[in-house]
Amino acid sequence: MVLTTGPVIDFQIVKQGTQDDHAIDWVKAKKKLKNVRVKATHINGEFKIIGLSEKPCNEIYFTLKGKHQDGAQGEVQPEEITVYEYFRKHRNLHLTTFACFRCLDVGKPGKPNYLPLERYTKAPSYVQRAILVNKVGQKPLDCKKVLTDSMDKYEYDKVPLLSAFSISIKKQLTKFDGRVLDTPKMKVSGDED
Repeated sequence: MVLTTGPVIDFQIVKQGTQDDHAIDWVKAKKKLKNVRVKATHINGEFKIIGLSEKPCNEIYFTLKGKHQDGAQGEVQPEEITVYEYFRKHRNLHLTTFACFRCLDVGKPGKPNYLPLERYTKAPSYVQRAILVNKVGQKPLDCKKVLTDSMDKYEYDKVPLLSAFSISIKKQLTKFDGRVLDTPKMKVSGDED
């Protein structure tokens, strides 16, 4: 199972085995990205991809309902604007590379919400998060075994670069005096648990 996160475009390059982002097969990409969760880099939010746009960012127009800049009352004319222009003007995000690429559709069927590829990273899925929590929450003896086994496996004492700088790494864990704390107690609705 792949636990990597990162830019959506890099995820597609790896999945399709291409060397260039312009060689991506968008039909395959649409299938691979469906139901994948992405995290925004400019706001704190996570979205689920339902598809890709048919046109590139700089060709998708939508109607933007305007607001008065000074808070004045009255009717404001809606304007037709591209996704690219919206992110440049209203979000102050300059889409450099992927303005001519398709957008991620994170809306609902029949009501699309298009987001540019450039500003979103693939978030780990729920299954990946659960696996990560299980791996991180290892028992102390299991954690110790993983560390000591990796020290034996990688043989850092035989790495020429480390020995050239007189760096040595012990294979044993460092011992120190300490004490074991009691587990914390939690109060729920006034009762101690």
